[in-house]
Amino acid sequence: MDTMLRRLFEKLLDVAISTDLQLVDENTCRSAEKKPYDSLTIFTIVVLSVLCALMVLSTFYDYLFIEDQKQFSPLVKAFSARANSRVLFRIVDTKSNPNIIDCLHGMRCLSFIWVVYGHDYLVAAMGPNMNYVDMLTWFNSAFRMLITQGIYAVDTLFFLSGLLLVLIVLRVMERTKGKLNIPMMYLHR
Repeated sequence: MDTMLRRLFEKLLDVAISTDLQLVDENTCRSAEKKPYDSLTIFTIVVLSVLCALMVLSTFYDYLFIEDQKQFSPLVKAFSARANSRVLFRIVDTKSNPNIIDCLHGMRCLSFIWVVYGHDYLVAAMGPNMNYVDMLTWFNSAFRMLITQGIYAVDTLFFLSGLLLVLIVLRVMERTKGKLNIPMMYLHR
């Protein structure tokens, strides 16, 4: 590759480049060959495959064999897509439980969306295909405030997530008289 570039510079630009100077780094060149997966990638694929298999098996077990939701094993319930979708997509009457503060969950969701949007936008803006002259124009616009002020969305997200987690844990501990099953809490979340 270096030889080809040297000849190209000599013919087109009439510039002689020393052979001591390396023009192309061999480590950055790519070919059609695929690299073998490293051990961390294989471990991640195995863990995600096991979790997906547990979800599929638990959902089938829930769908085919569970008739009464009261006799549901907590371990199967934690992985069942059917049981969890019932909880996620239920519509709750606002007067049903005065201890639930739904607006905090909504604020947390909006903060999460803002954080993801900001990170996605900044990763794209810092890419190699970004025209930095256009970036200066964008930086003087009012739209940039949505991205640059996303720092406060991160703070809000962390605060509300911690607040809601503590609220849920305290209610569970009140119901169970001070006992908390931490592994099941992590598994359920």
